[in-house]
Amino acid sequence: MIYINGVAIVGDMTKAVYDPDLDGLIALAQLVAAVCSETEALAIAKSVVTKEFFIPIQSDQGSDLGLDLTYVVWLMNLSGDDVYANFKIPHDFTTLTSVKVVGIWEGTGTIDWTCVTTFAGVGELKNANTDSHTVDGEPGTTLEMEEVDISEAFSGIAADDWIGVQFTLDALTGTSVFKVCGIVFKYV
Repeated sequence: MIYINGVAIVGDMTKAVYDPDLDGLIALAQLVAAVCSETEALAIAKSVVTKEFFIPIQSDQGSDLGLDLTYVVWLMNLSGDDVYANFKIPHDFTTLTSVKVVGIWEGTGTIDWTCVTTFAGVGELKNANTDSHTVDGEPGTTLEMEEVDISEAFSGIAADDWIGVQFTLDALTGTSVFKVCGIVFKYV
């Protein structure tokens, strides 16, 4: 039995099958070329690699900027507090995996929230596209880093779009503050 990268290869390993140019040599390059080209392999690899980046919160309405240990946070403690960020969708974007607000809870409980997005490509009206998503009863545990999934507010985004994000605290129950660190964007 022959092993390639720890995988057992079974079957007929005759020269006639693995020597396509009949030169008497079974070259690895010939075998690889028979499977797929380097360009095809790279395209396959790129299509399944998840990429991510972090967007810091850039502005607020009603929230206060603060520190929690060494984390820079926006303190959302009143209904109607908003935080904002904007960023550009990467040129190599194909499919959205997730978009999440990262924060720290003060007190175990829930929050109600709304996320509104506005997005457009260069040459389009700034409000060419809008989307939103609201969740009531998002649970969190005191002093834990939590991720709030806002992905549903990003329907229809495309590579190179400019995105504006507004995350609004609608209500708190059992928790006194949701401390927002920023947004994590994951895509393929």
